[in-house]
Amino acid sequence: MSIFNKKLSLFFFFFLSLIFSLYFGEDSSGGGQHDYLEAEKFIEAFKQDFFFGINFFSNPHALHLPTFYILIGNLSKILGDDSIRYLYLIISSLIPLVLYSALKKKFINVNN
Repeated sequence: MSIFNKKLSLFFFFFLSLIFSLYFGEDSSGGGQHDYLEAEKFIEAFKQDFFFGINFFSNPHALHLPTFYILIGNLSKILGDDSIRYLYLIISSLIPLVLYSALKKKFINVNN
C-alpha cells in the first residue's frame, strides 16, 4: 500500500469517527457541546429575523462573525438543523485537506 493510500485511509477513518461521534452525541473534547449551545442562540435569532438577529448579535459573547450566523441560520431554514451540523462537519474536515493540497502545488520543492 502506498503512503498516499495509507494517509487517505487514516484521514477517512478519523473522518468517520467524527461522523459517528456527532451521530451518537459524544463530546470527548468537553467543549464542543458548550460551543454549539452558545452559537445556537445566535443562529436561532437570525432564523427568526435578520434585524432581530443583528440586535441580538450586539451581545458581547458572540463567538463568530455575524455572516456565519446569517449563513447558518438561513441554510438551516432550508436544510434543517441536523443536516447543517453534518454539512458543517464535512466542510470543516475538508478545509485542511484542500489547504494542504493547494500549498503542496504552490511550493513544489519544499519538504512537507
